[in-house]
Amino acid sequence: MSRFCVMTPDGPDQRTRRTSSRRAALASTFVATCLALALLAPASSAQLGGYSTPVDLGGVGGALIAVDPQGRATVLGAKNWRIRAVRLNAAGKPGPVRMLSRKGAEARAVQVAVDPQGRATVVWRRVDRPNGSIEAVRISAAGKPGPVRRLTAPPNQNHWAPQVAVDPQGRATVVWLKDGQRVQAVRLDAAGNPGPTQTLYQAVHHYSGVAPQVAVDPDGRATVVWRGATFDALNRVATSSIQAVRLDASGEPGLVRTLAEADGNLIRPPRIAVDRDGRTTVVWRRADGPSHLDPAGSVEAVRLDAAGEPGAIRTLSEPGDGVVAPRVAVDPDGGATVVWRRETRDPALGRVAASTVQAVRLDSGGDPGPVRTLSPPRQPRPGTAAYVALDPEGRATVVWQRADRRGSRVQAVRLDAAGDPGVVQTLTVSRDRNTFGGPLVAVDPAGRATVVWVRRETFRRPDGLFTRTRVQAAHSVRLFAVRAQPRRRTVGPGTTQVHYRFRATNMDTEPSGVVRLCAKAPSRRVKVLGKRCRVFEDIEPGAGVRRVVRVRPLGRARGKLTRIRLRARGPNVEAGTTVRLKVRR
Repeated sequence: MSRFCVMTPDGPDQRTRRTSSRRAALASTFVATCLALALLAPASSAQLGGYSTPVDLGGVGGALIAVDPQGRATVLGAKNWRIRAVRLNAAGKPGPVRMLSRKGAEARAVQVAVDPQGRATVVWRRVDRPNGSIEAVRISAAGKPGPVRRLTAPPNQNHWAPQVAVDPQGRATVVWLKDGQRVQAVRLDAAGNPGPTQTLYQAVHHYSGVAPQVAVDPDGRATVVWRGATFDALNRVATSSIQAVRLDASGEPGLVRTLAEADGNLIRPPRIAVDRDGRTTVVWRRADGPSHLDPAGSVEAVRLDAAGEPGAIRTLSEPGDGVVAPRVAVDPDGGATVVWRRETRDPALGRVAASTVQAVRLDSGGDPGPVRTLSPPRQPRPGTAAYVALDPEGRATVVWQRADRRGSRVQAVRLDAAGDPGVVQTLTVSRDRNTFGGPLVAVDPAGRATVVWVRRETFRRPDGLFTRTRVQAAHSVRLFAVRAQPRRRTVGPGTTQVHYRFRATNMDTEPSGVVRLCAKAPSRRVKVLGKRCRVFEDIEPGAGVRRVVRVRPLGRARGKLTRIRLRARGPNVEAGTTVRLKVRR
């Protein structure tokens, strides 16, 4: 089953938890500004929320992410309309940036899926003005791209909105729209060679031209869903519907089924996810008024069994204000998590007054649980949505952007297998409300999440204002709290030793594995006495370990404020704090 998505300087300690929001925002803004100066900054200390410091993936606009079973993430973006890719290892460290699309060929609507062997299949729409064609490339498990293959011919027809999913054997199913009326598909074998193109659906009157979605189960059966529409003599939407078709393991399509229908333009495009038994969950937004633009609406879902037969339609959201952009992810046992943004409107002004992120958990039978509100009400940046990914245990990671008068934040929260949310975690902060695009998230089988987003930086030059766009990523680590007492000391020039008590506490839900508690003085104004690191094994959840760090001030430290970094490091642990020492002149 494929997994894909269309992603403080002192680290986590108890004192940081009590810091005012203003100071935390300033500290995070400082970190983000410094990162923008580095092209490929290495991941360093973890923030309070259990995510590594954002790593800058360079001057790439747009972002897309997929992760393989080994935890390696493939991040895609575009610059000057060329597709670029960078591979992050399981620790979140990026490799080289590689070009995928041809020079001079304008590429849009990129999508990616990864097979269990770590090979990524990337598809996009090549713009051959005034039309377009669909192209694909296979990236090896080592991160090396193969040749670009054109999937549609001849090139003088309008193909657009590609989507891709892969099965465990590495075979990819790519779907797209042709001329806004036909849903087409092609199967790529494990070597990336395309087979014949098939037309899955052709509208009788007119098709609304919304991108089809595809998901593939472990047996290689693909389910494709789309929104169809017919128009009357005045070119107005007469009916809208959600439709689906199942392709067998050989790529042969079955019957087209209508999952939902409405008079007028009431249904927004669907989203889809499939479990290991081939059961498919489809979600969409239905407007309550005469048009999909009506602010009031609801989230609906339907479960298709392994044979492709649809069940009953269920309404997931609570009645009231409008909902925006539902997304769905499923675990191997068929449990699904659906997320959306809920908008509350000011009746006097007719505009959005506040926005929250909500989620609901569906059990393996498709029955929904209670609706959970994941974020506090905030004024949203228009067009942002929440995204979700699940690990094999059914734990969901949900990410979104929050914007208010104080700026913009990329945030994430982990939901347990029952759908209960944990603490909302802030990955990065900016004072500018329109800084971030995205974010998107992917999760590996071990439950480690990689989040990517686009950071836009506006700067002034003598010839005007310019915007630089970069992709950034953060990698989830074990949630640790690190602190030292005291945080700051001022001592006399004759001091021979200074002691700090260093404590690291496992705030996560699983044992930590091997953890090294280390001390370092980057400025070399003090000397760390004894061993710099001490090793501990399997710190249990809620438990902590201690060590005493002894340092000797050197002559060059007189009159200067010296920083000493205390870090907890492990296979999936990066946390720390900084203490300060000043020696009187």
